[in-house]
Amino acid sequence: MENPDTRVQYTKSRFQQALAELLEEKSIGFVTIKELCARAGLNRGTFYLHYTEPMDVLHELEDRLVDEVMGGYSGSEDILTDRLRLMLAERKAYAAVLGRHGDPAFLVRACRLAYQAMKPYFAAEETATTNEPPEAFQFAFAGCTWVICVWLSSSEPVPPEQMAKKLLLMSSGVFDTERKKSEGGRE
Repeated sequence: MENPDTRVQYTKSRFQQALAELLEEKSIGFVTIKELCARAGLNRGTFYLHYTEPMDVLHELEDRLVDEVMGGYSGSEDILTDRLRLMLAERKAYAAVLGRHGDPAFLVRACRLAYQAMKPYFAAEETATTNEPPEAFQFAFAGCTWVICVWLSSSEPVPPEQMAKKLLLMSSGVFDTERKKSEGGRE
């Protein structure tokens, strides 16, 4: 007999995959339960066993992807390359949550999570008063996110190693400035 947890994971995976496909076509607010079930090849009763609306599926997908990418992230090129490989392996899902049809609130949450992972690189006075990312970090995050989204949508994406180098180069000015501040230097 199949493990019930395995069946639940499979079912949720089907709904998440179907949602990622639908988000290529339309925004989350326009995805119906009926078309989500049809795309997943599952019935409405099964949907309601796990969710109340399509946004629940999106949030679960977002949480899973954040856990995959942010777990143990330290900002090194090797780890970034590994994370980009994960993204490329599930490019539809990542493109869906990062793209124009996903939930904009997710990008704000992802930025905050990324900042928490990168906080040790920022000046103490920047991090002491708030958990909100500094504007320079938000700027770098938005730019890198856009570049990743375009990369995932490309018919022939460059290798993850090359993309990691590009992203680190693009964001290096932000981190160099913050490192100098933390060391008491000038910008």
